[in-house]
Amino acid sequence: MQRVKIDDNQIIYPYAIRSMTGTIATTMSDGVLNDKTRLNRDTQLTDPDSVEFHDLLMVSGVNSSDQAIRLNFHENYGGSAQFRLQMAASASTQLFFQVPWRMSEKGMAWWADYDVYGGVTNADDVTNTTVNVLLQFIRNTK
Repeated sequence: MQRVKIDDNQIIYPYAIRSMTGTIATTMSDGVLNDKTRLNRDTQLTDPDSVEFHDLLMVSGVNSSDQAIRLNFHENYGGSAQFRLQMAASASTQLFFQVPWRMSEKGMAWWADYDVYGGVTNADDVTNTTVNVLLQFIRNTK
């Protein structure tokens, strides 16, 4: 287990005091191929915080479409994929981190975007696709 000392409180992962954990859920909706206003469907999952890291404990997705979907997760808009979550058609998937997935810098936000996978040959063509995404994270200041 990783131990973190914050002021005079000691936290032992994967547990943290209630005020230091966060959960956020959002929906990534479908788009229309070649609709320039919706091209690159990056979806912001967390708000950036200049004094905190948001270290991920769990990522969950519910794919309500009839095709397999894969999501790329990254820090800040347009960043490189740090990990992926694959979801079968009409299914849910969870990814639990044995050690929290650490955010690289303070002031960053977690984002997700569709990736080419399964029936998706163009990540910008995700018509009739809705994915609900849930993140659980620990707020760290150091």
